[in-house]
Amino acid sequence: MRVAFVAQPWNDLTPPVEGGSLAIWNAQMARQLAQRGHEVAIIARGTTGSRDQTYDGVAYRFVPAEPVDLGPDHRPVHWTEDFAADYQRGVARTIAAGGYDVVHIHNFANFAPAIRAARPQVRLLLNMQCDWLELFDLERTAGYLDAIDHVLACSRVIEQGARTRFPDAAMSVLPNAVDPRRFSIDARRRSTVRSLLFVGRLSPEKGVHTLCEAFGRIAPRHPRLRMRLAGPQGNQPRNFLVDATADAAIRALERFYGPEPYLETCLAALDPDARRRVRVTPGHVRNVDLPSLYGQADVLVNPSLWEPFGITILEGMATGCVAVGAAVGGMLDSIVDGESGFLCPRDEPAALADVLEQALEARWPSTIAQAGLDRALTRFSYDAVADQLERVCVGAS
Repeated sequence: MRVAFVAQPWNDLTPPVEGGSLAIWNAQMARQLAQRGHEVAIIARGTTGSRDQTYDGVAYRFVPAEPVDLGPDHRPVHWTEDFAADYQRGVARTIAAGGYDVVHIHNFANFAPAIRAARPQVRLLLNMQCDWLELFDLERTAGYLDAIDHVLACSRVIEQGARTRFPDAAMSVLPNAVDPRRFSIDARRRSTVRSLLFVGRLSPEKGVHTLCEAFGRIAPRHPRLRMRLAGPQGNQPRNFLVDATADAAIRALERFYGPEPYLETCLAALDPDARRRVRVTPGHVRNVDLPSLYGQADVLVNPSLWEPFGITILEGMATGCVAVGAAVGGMLDSIVDGESGFLCPRDEPAALADVLEQALEARWPSTIAQAGLDRALTRFSYDAVADQLERVCVGAS
């Protein structure tokens, strides 16, 4: 079977791929399928120095294209057929020339018509890592789905939302995955200091303001407690979520889109002692550095108001952290509350503070921490998820 994975137009897929959750997912899944005897390629936008090559048994094919323009915040231009038009044309030409049997694309259903026109007989899979199928123009989106054979959703919440609009579409859940070769208990480091860790974009929908307020509540009772915030700063474009949703809590995040940097607003709410105990590690964390980062933490926290999946939960669990997540999106799939981690209501600092104290009591090697590790490395391993993807590629349910 000849399989092509099409990267999002802004992802850098130059091997070895070490950054970007979906870029890493593409590289890992492509490698898994190649090891199963399939002929696999990744098609991505070329960047400076990109060259076609084979790496880990996967052919990397780069398409010359201009950087994408997301347009004004108030218009979802990324959901039109002419978005990243030169990239789409290059992808379609590469797919037609490669004679692929299966093509997998992330999120951009609007790429489907061009791919279908270039290779009518291809089995086309759309993997949704966000809720765009729910948010944008119904008629336009239905037209895109006419070209799709099967929709994959990263969590039950994403699947359920899409099914409410498109009940007749072939659809199933394919979770994200964690690499047991990289994330394991071997990364843990003993320390007398108790620590909380957040890894991800420091952006309003991630709930960092909620986490900072919760930390401020419990810090006086835990003098040896520290918190680390690791990830790139910068708000997600408003047209991706805040201006597109009817969710009142998400729309209320508009208050953080002013001139004051979001992270500074979050930290300003802490008293001087609590602020002193927060360490910020700015910028993208390299994938190779993540195990060590998790290994230094007792509790991995994801307080997002909206999170289609939440891969950091799995990575933290796989390295022995106790996972705490808001009861939204994919975290409802990855955490069994009170058994393999803890869930709490979103956007409620007092509730999060209470749960964080429970999690600190349950730090490794507690039964809960061990259960989280076992769940991450069995149900959500790349090998297990690749088995599911392979069945969908061949048309099996």
